[in-house]
Amino acid sequence: KATPDTGSDWELIPVTNITTEQVRANVSQKLGATEKVENGWYYLQNIGVGVNLTANLTGPSITGMPQQKNDYSQLWYLTNVNGKFTIKNALNERYVIGVSGANQNYQTGTKQSTFAFNSTGDEYAPSFYIK
Repeated sequence: KATPDTGSDWELIPVTNITTEQVRANVSQKLGATEKVENGWYYLQNIGVGVNLTANLTGPSITGMPQQKNDYSQLWYLTNVNGKFTIKNALNERYVIGVSGANQNYQTGTKQSTFAFNSTGDEYAPSFYIK
């Protein structure tokens, strides 16, 4: 239109043949994310920056790194223990543990800690707070 440019001009075209459940299912499929947490192998990916939880082979530190397929330092086995989960790395076979007073809140160790996976409540993308 021949009006001064004060922003983008958009038309809203209603979509009446798609439900919120369909959008959520499609987003889950495209992300490769799951809404159900159960025993099995997972990548734990940070939504904000898109990096995977990555274990160190020889030390206890964990970091976030871009996803590398078949990188076992990024592959974690979740085991249900009374509704919470242990998180064990495939490469170093150590568990994620909470650490107080350290420069990292979490690292890996031989002791099993359990974590609750609570939904973030995101309307379309399944994601969890892990604590």
